[in-house]
Amino acid sequence: LIMGLCEGQNLKQERAGEPFSIADVIEVGLQLCDALIFAHERHVFHGDIKPANVVAEYRRNKAVYRICDFGIARLSEDYSSSIYFTPGFGAPEQQRGEAPTALSDQYSLGMTLSHLLDPSASVSAKEVKLRNRLLDITERATSSQPSRRFSSVSELKEKLSMLADDQSKALQDASNSTVQGQDSASSGLLPSLLCLEGVSLAGLGIALG
Repeated sequence: LIMGLCEGQNLKQERAGEPFSIADVIEVGLQLCDALIFAHERHVFHGDIKPANVVAEYRRNKAVYRICDFGIARLSEDYSSSIYFTPGFGAPEQQRGEAPTALSDQYSLGMTLSHLLDPSASVSAKEVKLRNRLLDITERATSSQPSRRFSSVSELKEKLSMLADDQSKALQDASNSTVQGQDSASSGLLPSLLCLEGVSLAGLGIALG
């Protein structure tokens, strides 16, 4: 495999700094799903997805996440067993010595997203629901039984996309509520000022109107 040079910090290093938001974790998941879908369609399985093997590059302040270390990746027919994986991220079947598959890569991706997500972080009530849904998604992707995971990384991406859409809608609704609140406050401001002006002028003995 010929791979381009990846410059930037890996997600393990990134996580050591500022915690990932729910939106960040969803975006990481969507981009890594695209990368794995591309590889799996060509019968290439990574076998060792983890935060240290994902590099974040920034282009015009937008993060682009790249899966690195494809050095151990193989075509499906070239695998006889799994000898390369990282404890804590490798699927149970890999730990039993089985060859990596699309489902084991899905498991490792789910573990990576779970690792980036901080369940103890303080979030709003609406974000709690989104976080719980994200945890439900990662929990299914990391089922110990391959048959209980998503049928493919494409299905996993579909669930993440739905979550991203709902989050965007929630942010838009919150923004609209804020604008409406500001408009209401502004509409009530002029009468208040006039009232204060009237009191002030009355105190000076000046009649209005």
